[in-house]
Amino acid sequence: MYKSAMSASESTERHIGEISGVNPHRKGRNGALPQNRLQKEVAFGTNLRVAFVLRPHFSLTAVATIVDTLRFAADEGAKSRPIRCTWTFVGDRDAPTFSSAGIPIAATEAFGDVSRFDVIVVVAGLIEREPPLDAHTLAFIRAADRAGKQIAGIGTGVLPLLQAGLLDGRSCSAHWFRFRDFADRFPKVRFRTDRVLIADGRYVTCAGATAAGHFGVWLIRQHHGDALAHKCMDMLLLPENIVQPQPPAPVLAQSERVRRAMLILEETVTKPLRIEQIAERLGVSSRHLQRVFREELGMTLQTYSRTLRLHYGLWQVHSVGSTVAHAALECGFTDAAHFSRVCMQTYGKRPLAFSKEEVAKIADEFGHRASRIAEELPPRLPGSRRSQE
Repeated sequence: MYKSAMSASESTERHIGEISGVNPHRKGRNGALPQNRLQKEVAFGTNLRVAFVLRPHFSLTAVATIVDTLRFAADEGAKSRPIRCTWTFVGDRDAPTFSSAGIPIAATEAFGDVSRFDVIVVVAGLIEREPPLDAHTLAFIRAADRAGKQIAGIGTGVLPLLQAGLLDGRSCSAHWFRFRDFADRFPKVRFRTDRVLIADGRYVTCAGATAAGHFGVWLIRQHHGDALAHKCMDMLLLPENIVQPQPPAPVLAQSERVRRAMLILEETVTKPLRIEQIAERLGVSSRHLQRVFREELGMTLQTYSRTLRLHYGLWQVHSVGSTVAHAALECGFTDAAHFSRVCMQTYGKRPLAFSKEEVAKIADEFGHRASRIAEELPPRLPGSRRSQE
């Protein structure tokens, strides 16, 4: 059975002795206790206490990745002693919670006093099979909120936060697949699909289990600084930059004007138009176009356009043989440095670092997206100007 995680105060002296190899009570020449960096951290109580709330059918990948991040940050090297960080699974002690893979994890502590923790992390998974939010879980989350704790929702783990009303008036990261359902059910929340990790005040949301490692690193950076965050990235082989989602498939856009705007962006990728020009072609105001675009796709029109141009630029470099500088100018970027910077922000790698398979996938997607949008559209939208004007 997995033992309940201990806090730093439970065995501080023993840990200090193990880490330094000296008797923690032995005084130095000046009468002070000999302290290295880790001793100081333990002595000053900078222990980060994280409570996991697991919903039925939770993502095992998300939980394991975050716990491993905490484990690497908790101790020197890979010794894995819970010194800087502790992690506890709270919930119903009568029965374990099963992951979407069928693997159970038992709660090590029952719901109770939230003051024992600094951060509450809610992890879920298969939303179609998730039971209604029980009173004990809801009460624990709301108690943590009243106590001013940092609360995170990983993947569909944002749902209990949404149901508790904690994200009303705030931004929330959402997966493409869940965007429309969440937006319809929780109209007071600003859902975004172009960011896998969003911190809005004390509330953190992370879309997708594979991005959980970046949440863990972000958490360590907030509480323990850059040095430990970089250590975790090195141990987990995580890239420095979070790879942000690509634009959604055209089928996710129900508004005809939004789909036509997407088509115009495809057709003018080498000569990008201003938003005002696109809006004029569609017979709407710029403000209206930007609003419906964000409502439909969870991202700005500018973000969608930039990613399309990035796709085309990568295709130019790897399939046509253009230089990075030429592809950058061809696709409306300021210069090669601008193009490379956007590429790093989006994919976590520079333009020349892509494999043939990756470029082929991008080229195939770019080559077929516009035709799919066009097939869905009627010949002309009433009240709009013809696209060739």
